[in-house]
Amino acid sequence: MTLPVAHPGALAGRVEELRAVLEEQSAALDRRAGQLAELSQCILSCNNERMESLLARMEEAQTLQAAADARLDSARRRVAECLGRPPGQVRLAELIAQLPAASAEELSRLRSRILQQVQRLRRQHLQTAVLLSESARINRLLLQCLMPQRPAVTLYDRGGPRRWRAGQGLLDEAR
Repeated sequence: MTLPVAHPGALAGRVEELRAVLEEQSAALDRRAGQLAELSQCILSCNNERMESLLARMEEAQTLQAAADARLDSARRRVAECLGRPPGQVRLAELIAQLPAASAEELSRLRSRILQQVQRLRRQHLQTAVLLSESARINRLLLQCLMPQRPAVTLYDRGGPRRWRAGQGLLDEAR
């Protein structure tokens, strides 16, 4: 349902601004998924230098993403105002439904693409998290096998701190 627009000329500019910000968000999602895939490859290949560089780029991308999110919120708020809707209380899908057909169709396709990218990013994130978790588990098992019996030490993981004590080791570190 398209509502009457208080400022038709202003709406076209605001919709174009929103489209540009959504395109930027789409590109950022692609980059983030690529970075997670690259992180998985770094872990598998034990390439610590490349991993450190990648982690620095990922941290920088996170800062840029926060600014892009603010631009998206601002653009969405301005479109809502042009449509006479309360800013900040309207979802993107609701705004799209109130736009003229041509604009609504383009933004709807863009929104659908972003939702697909978010799902892909979630899958890649989960795969990377599982890989990291398994790597940590294997490292703990190796330490248990290699280190001789020693006093308990504190380990930290998702469950918080816990005490760990190695059994009879395969390696005598005193030699």
